[in-house]
This record gives sequence, C-alpha cells and structure tokens, in this order.
Amino acid sequence: MPQSTGLCGRSFLVTRPEGQAEGLLAGIRALGGHAAHIPFLAIEPVPAQGALEAIARASNDYAATIFISANAVRMAWLSLSAGQDSWPENRVAACIGPGTARALVELGVH
Repeated sequence: MPQSTGLCGRSFLVTRPEGQAEGLLAGIRALGGHAAHIPFLAIEPVPAQGALEAIARASNDYAATIFISANAVRMAWLSLSAGQDSWPENRVAACIGPGTARALVELGVH
C-alpha cells in the first residue's frame, strides 16, 4: 500500500508530554509530514501528597469522582485507591473523554 502524502511538505510541532507523543509523531510522519517534539508540560506527582491523601480519606462521603485526564487518573490512583480492593460500586467515576475512560477501565473502573 503506498504511503499517503496528505501532510507532505507540512511541518508540525508536537508539544505533548515526554512519553506521550510517539503515536502522534509517527502518524504525522506516516502521512508525509515533518514532526518535531518539544514537550511543553511535564507530568509529575502532586507535591502536596497530604492533600490528596485527605481527599482519598474523605472520598467515602462523595457520590462521584470526576477525572479530567488520563494523566490525572495515573497520578492520583494510588492515593485514591489505597486500602480498597476495588472501586466502590456506589461511587460514580466520571471522565471527560475517551482517553480518560480507557485509563479508568484499565484499572477496573467502569
């Protein structure tokens, strides 16, 4: 199958965080584009772990938890799930997009 030239001659700057740009870079290049990667964000754990742990302790009082990104799921999961075998059935886990939903499903949250 011949390579698509849909992006031939076009240049792109991909600013996704380190370790999260490879698929996009490969896709651009596969379509004939030129791609450079400069991560504009670094995804790191919250320095105030105590605040996250306090939220986790109080989470039994919550009807829902809203996750705003797959990165948020990955960074907060250990604190939010501490001492639990599974996500509480009576608590809704909501998310804003399909990538966030996939991250939750990978952890057994539906």
